[in-house]
Amino acid sequence: MNEISNITVIIPLNGLSEAEVPFFVKAIDSIKNMETKPDEVIITVCTCPDLNKFLDDYDFGDIKVTKINNPDSDSFTKQINFAANHVKTKNFSVLEFDDEYSPKWFSHVLTYQTHYPKTKVWLPIVVDVTHEKNYLGLTNEAVWAMNFGDELGVLDNQSLHNYPNFQTSGAVFDTEMFVGIGGFKSKIKLTFVYELLLRLTYQDIRIMTIPKVGYIHTNLRENSLFWDYKNKPDMMITPKDAEFWIQTARNEYLFPHDRDITIDN
Repeated sequence: MNEISNITVIIPLNGLSEAEVPFFVKAIDSIKNMETKPDEVIITVCTCPDLNKFLDDYDFGDIKVTKINNPDSDSFTKQINFAANHVKTKNFSVLEFDDEYSPKWFSHVLTYQTHYPKTKVWLPIVVDVTHEKNYLGLTNEAVWAMNFGDELGVLDNQSLHNYPNFQTSGAVFDTEMFVGIGGFKSKIKLTFVYELLLRLTYQDIRIMTIPKVGYIHTNLRENSLFWDYKNKPDMMITPKDAEFWIQTARNEYLFPHDRDITIDN
């Protein structure tokens, strides 16, 4: 019998091409293969008939799946914020449709929650791979390096100013905390994860990396968000633009709400 996780998985989905379907299948299979499964999976979708039919016909097995249409689904961050407001469990986690959970990830989270009840965000060690599953590196492991921060394994604000490379997909968030703090800031491109982590740590919200591999992230897959930032002419972000968004994150975390920030103003 599956242990109650009190975790909802959010999958933001704006579309699914034929070439992307195998990634989605692997993502769902990774949930099916988890030792401790989520209580529910929420898939946020746009009003696309083909996508909705595909999901309606898909065999999710014994996973409880709720599909919700987001009328304002033009960004990854808006999809997550919208879904978070529909989460009924104490915690939630975001699964990108081309990524995978490790089988024991939620089991590890439940164990660590018992010993560190004040922690509000649990980061996995992320294995970054290419779309062909070639190993690229690890993310979120830096907090376990000696002298990285004030407390081994715990992310703090000053450390983030020195080292911004952290990943929140796969992380487990306290739902009430995330919604209460306003979620991701949709006006911030490229560095919205960095800004959120700065904002959380500035408000002394405890973030810890569990020293276990919990998530496999497909890096720079064609037509993914960050691939578009690098390659699509209408979305391309230059090194100068990237520096602007990094500095913007370091400025905006002091403000509680999403402000009207563009690269022009």
